[in-house]
Amino acid sequence: MHETGGPVSQMDASLQSLIPLWDWYLERFYVGFPEVAEGALPSKARTLGWTPSSPLEARAGFALEPFSHYLFEILKAYDGSAEWVISPIEDPRVLEFQTTVVATPLQTSIAAEDIAQNLANNLLAGRKNVMVSEGLLNRVLRTTALGDRKQHPHLSGSILSPLLEEPRISWSSDIRIPPAADAPIRFASASKLAGGGDFLVASPRSSMEFDGPPINNVAALARGLSDLGVRHNGDPVTETVLSTPRTQLFVGDRQILMQPHFAASDLTSLSVQPIAISASDWARFCDRLDALVSGLGLKFGPPEHFGSADGSPSR
Repeated sequence: MHETGGPVSQMDASLQSLIPLWDWYLERFYVGFPEVAEGALPSKARTLGWTPSSPLEARAGFALEPFSHYLFEILKAYDGSAEWVISPIEDPRVLEFQTTVVATPLQTSIAAEDIAQNLANNLLAGRKNVMVSEGLLNRVLRTTALGDRKQHPHLSGSILSPLLEEPRISWSSDIRIPPAADAPIRFASASKLAGGGDFLVASPRSSMEFDGPPINNVAALARGLSDLGVRHNGDPVTETVLSTPRTQLFVGDRQILMQPHFAASDLTSLSVQPIAISASDWARFCDRLDALVSGLGLKFGPPEHFGSADGSPSR
C-alpha cells in the first residue's frame, strides 16, 4: 500500500477506513497488481496445493490476504481484545481440517481469512456488489456483529504507519502460512469439495464465467427456495424477486446469504454463502438445497465444479 501511494495514513482500525482501503485495492486490481512479485500465491493456495486459474487470480488473492490481519486489528479495537484460535470443522460436505479464525469477547468465531478470500473471488467473478467503494465495508458488516457496536474505539492514527520501519516479509516466507497449514486435510467427497468463494446454483453445463446457459425454471426454483425458508425482506421468494438484479435473499436471521446473478437479462446462477450458521445446520440446508436443484436439472456446488463438459472440477 505504501509503495503504490495508498492510504496508509487512514488505516486507523476503524470501520470507516475500509472504504479507502477497498478503493485502493480496486484501483490496484484494475491495473493487474504489477507491484506483486511474479509467482506470488495466497498462502492457502500454497498450503492446499491448488493452482490459480490465472496470474490475476493469484495476485488478487495474495494482495488481499493481509486484510485478514487488518480485520483482526479492527475486531480488537471494537471488541476490546482479539486472538487467533483454531476452530475445528467437522462438516463432511467440506474440507475436514482445522481452520484459523478470530475470537473476541463478543464474537467467538470470525473467519477473517475466508472473508478476504471470498471478496477476491467475487471481484474476479465480476460481482457488482463488491465493485463499489462500500463493497468491503458491507461484507464485514454482514459477516460480523461490528455494526451493532454502540461504542466506537478511540482512534489514535494509522496502525500501519509504524510498520513501515519493520523488516519486510518475503511473499514466500512461511510466516505467511496460517496455522491450518499443519493440520491434516481430507476430502470427504470429490463432488462436495469446498471452494474458497461462494457456493453456486447453476446449470451443470455452466461456463466458469457463469454467463450461461440461463436458468429457465425460475418459478419452480423460487417456490422451492421459499419452502426451504429463503426470504426476501421477510417475504417468500417469487419469480419476480429471483429475476431482479442486486437482490439479496436470506435464510433465518441472516444465517445464509443468497444472490442471483445475470448475463444480460438472464438469470444464470445463484450464489449461496453461509454467514452465521452452525456446521450441522449448514449441512442440512445443503442437503435440502441439493435435492431441490437436482430435481430442477441444476447443480449445487463450489465454483470450481463448473466449467467442464462432465462437471468435474476444473482444477
